[in-house]
Amino acid sequence: MAIKLDLSKAYDRVEWEFLRAILIKMGFPSNWVSLIMDCVCSSSLSFLLNGQAVFRLTPSRGLRQGCPLSPFLFLLCTEALSSLFQSSENNGRVLGLKCSTGGPFISHLFFTDDSIVFCKASTLSCSRIRDILSVYEQGSGQQLNFQKSMVTFSPSVDSQLREDLVSILGINLGNTHDKYLGLPSLIGRNKPVLFNEIRERLWKRIRGWKSNLFSFGGKEILIKVVAQAVPSYAMSIFRLPSSLVKELTAMVSKIWWGSHEGRRKISCLNWDILCLPKQVGGMGFRDLAVFNQALLANQAWRILRNPTTLAA
Repeated sequence: MAIKLDLSKAYDRVEWEFLRAILIKMGFPSNWVSLIMDCVCSSSLSFLLNGQAVFRLTPSRGLRQGCPLSPFLFLLCTEALSSLFQSSENNGRVLGLKCSTGGPFISHLFFTDDSIVFCKASTLSCSRIRDILSVYEQGSGQQLNFQKSMVTFSPSVDSQLREDLVSILGINLGNTHDKYLGLPSLIGRNKPVLFNEIRERLWKRIRGWKSNLFSFGGKEILIKVVAQAVPSYAMSIFRLPSSLVKELTAMVSKIWWGSHEGRRKISCLNWDILCLPKQVGGMGFRDLAVFNQALLANQAWRILRNPTTLAA
């Protein structure tokens, strides 16, 4: 089973004393800790009453949104939760997911405030996970958002057991269309439906553009910097269906050649020619199918070069 955790107001609930204790525990010098805490504790709040600032308050928790230090400090705080799960896994209290025969057990994956936990589908494991989360909440000031958190089970888990585990966790039952880091958590046979969001995201970006008002130089920048960058992250993880690649290419081509009354104008050159380098007569646009293969090959190269990483 997989549990996707969502923290309520993650940055706003970080206790400053907890952050100080984490920095000291991780071995940072005391003078450096004092400098960091001075930056964190220098914030203040005030209320506007009839246009005038009144009731100035000094908070005791929270990391400022937009501060360049905040993401790094929050990552250090989540190390405490990671250590709790790692300790439970080492002691055999929580058994994670094993992706391959010779691979390690994976009990959790954290990316800033996006967290996903793997464990055996049993009442004992769920109770221990609740205990771990409770300890972390009490120490850090964080609070789990039960409405946005979700749990997903493998097809082999009995329906009655699912209901019991959901009741223990107090978390909603998710579905196969849930996302982690903006991408589908599970990929089945119906790939085009799952990746429709990529097409919709690109359409939302370009539908407001008046391509007829741009010069070809302006269109070139929009296509290279914005339009063809939208699916880049997804293409570095998955191989997109050929039908989706054709649709995305057609949408980008429509930007380049323009449209009239909702219909694309006549294409004077084949899109494959426009994808060639400028030195040989093209525009240097990306061939999305080839770019998808290159990104996946880059991931394979990283695994070969670093065989001890988690992905390997």
